[in-house]
Amino acid sequence: MNEQERKQLATAQNLVSTLTKADSQADRIELANMALKISKHCADAYILLAQEKPHNLAAKLNLLEKAVAVGESAISVEDFRSYYGEFWGFLQARPYMRARASLADCLWELGRREQSLDHLVDILTLNHQDDLGLRFIVVSRAIALNRLELAEKILTAYQDTGFADWAFNLALVEFIGGGAGKQAAQALDKAGQTNEFVMEMLAGRVEVSNAKIDGYKLGSKQEAIFYVRDNMENWQSTPGAIDWIKTYII
Repeated sequence: MNEQERKQLATAQNLVSTLTKADSQADRIELANMALKISKHCADAYILLAQEKPHNLAAKLNLLEKAVAVGESAISVEDFRSYYGEFWGFLQARPYMRARASLADCLWELGRREQSLDHLVDILTLNHQDDLGLRFIVVSRAIALNRLELAEKILTAYQDTGFADWAFNLALVEFIGGGAGKQAAQALDKAGQTNEFVMEMLAGRVEVSNAKIDGYKLGSKQEAIFYVRDNMENWQSTPGAIDWIKTYII
């Protein structure tokens, strides 16, 4: 991009930042379209249109693919090289990263799961610190796709053992890899210490609410609900895993 295009993009980004204050969906769509008229490189405007416009998944995918393309076009080859591994520290790269993360979710919904996971892994490679918190999703989806080597690699690299999400997925990976042996038992014991509600929910003894939850504290029932909603399928599809959980809560 030349200097004029950069200024246009900055103006468009400032407009997009006001979208959260818009009263209606129609207003948000109009502002997003205005931003794109100012700058064709405004990836966040495409992301917002993908979120707001009535469409099917194919239409959503099309908008997000455009978001990724224009987001990438706003980053020079030199900047890609300079900030590789620390991309979140480069402000102009953030829309591109948000676009790829949104695209990954859409691909997962469409059943293109391997492609979805590959996008997320690429984002972690671009930004090792993982400011978007995608490592939790990567582990869960790697387990779902039986890419246990990848799951183990991410679990080892980040060590977020204070989170129920991390601790219980570590226990599940140990169980898948070696059954209900000593390592899996130790991992599950540690997981139970992070959150006392998860095993009860996995075992079906405590109902998992469908209510919207905006956030949670570590160790809370809300954290357990977040984890179980996203990972129950992995536990249920692993032969013997739920029965293994039940032996711990008799």
